[in-house]
Amino acid sequence: MFKADLCDLCGDCLVNCMFNEYTLEEAIAERRTIMDGQWAPILHNCASCRACNGGCNQRANPWDLISQLQGVFKEVSKPATAIERILKVDQARLDLQTNPDPEPAETVLAPCSVGELAPSAFDSRLYASLPRLAGPAYYCCTLDYCGDEEGQHARAQGLVDAIAAYHPKEVVCYHDACYLFFSRRMPDYGIEVPFLPVHLFEHLLRTIQEHRGDIRPLNMKVAYQRPCTSRDTPWTEPILDELLDLIGCERVARQYDRDNALCCGSVLALRGLNDRAKEAATRNVQDSLDHGASALAYLCPSCLRNYGDLCDTHSLPAHHISELCRMALGEVTMS
Repeated sequence: MFKADLCDLCGDCLVNCMFNEYTLEEAIAERRTIMDGQWAPILHNCASCRACNGGCNQRANPWDLISQLQGVFKEVSKPATAIERILKVDQARLDLQTNPDPEPAETVLAPCSVGELAPSAFDSRLYASLPRLAGPAYYCCTLDYCGDEEGQHARAQGLVDAIAAYHPKEVVCYHDACYLFFSRRMPDYGIEVPFLPVHLFEHLLRTIQEHRGDIRPLNMKVAYQRPCTSRDTPWTEPILDELLDLIGCERVARQYDRDNALCCGSVLALRGLNDRAKEAATRNVQDSLDHGASALAYLCPSCLRNYGDLCDTHSLPAHHISELCRMALGEVTMS
């Protein structure tokens, strides 16, 4: 949520943008424009990488205002697949209301739509003990990326209620955006979350620690593609570092990582700015190769979707963090 009272109109959020060029004067003028609720070019050109949120010294969340106004001015139209998904979510949650309460579970897994996209990812001891919240009723729709933050807000309570029916103490979020939704968006909306959201890195780390004796160090140098949503949850970075070290992966120090992470560009592609999306992907892949990475590690499926083919072209295997853990446990073969 944008905090107008904290914004001092310094302009740094746009001056330091990795996808657009602004002078300080232009940046301040454009921020004034959108703070007045008016259209400005950044609403069309923003890559939704959230870097300006992480770089704002006042913690005003400048990207949140951009996202909100993109919906107002229809700068990010919902594709047909997103609309279909929203309708499935709404219907599934209505259906849940006629079903008896499920069996309580202390810890549950929320795979979001990844459960449909890659169901085999959960055939692992990493998740064997966790009841899975399968189906559209439990999807965490990141509608703000589709210019519909209002729609996301409207569906938030329904998602919490659907999960709360299990009376869980913890909910392991497979998708980074789900974790952000519970840990930050819900408090912004004033919605109480009656369970503890657990980031996937936290779950993987403690599970790998339990199976420490089965680890076969991978001895790999990996470049990590940090998701845009992780900008708002920086406390997950040290957990990832510890996890990678435990399974024998060296996270290469490259230009576009950590605070300087470069968005994969998938949202630009969604907006039809395909050349700019391809440029971001190319810069990331080349940066990984230039710094000696033998593989690319990712967390968000959108990253792989935007430049998986580019990784193949450059013989840079792309592995989900969960897949790296399974490789270290000997569940899947290294490629």
